[in-house]
Amino acid sequence: MLRSIWISNYSGCGKCTEGICFVNAIKLKDGKAEIRSESCLICGRCAEICENQAITILMAQDAVERSIKRVEKLVDIES
Repeated sequence: MLRSIWISNYSGCGKCTEGICFVNAIKLKDGKAEIRSESCLICGRCAEICENQAITILMAQDAVERSIKRVEKLVDIES
């Protein structure tokens, strides 16, 4: 499995959709969070902000490395 993202036990709070995603890949639809996987960078910000731990991301190591490369250009990283 290269990557998998799913949402369960979602409360409908919307925190994960409020300016968290770099590319607006997560939206509320009919009171539920919906992830557009074709846009998702798999940065994990939505999962991090979720107090209910409703967003789960599973990735193979090579997918993690590719995801970091995609996100690096969107944030300032200090060494």
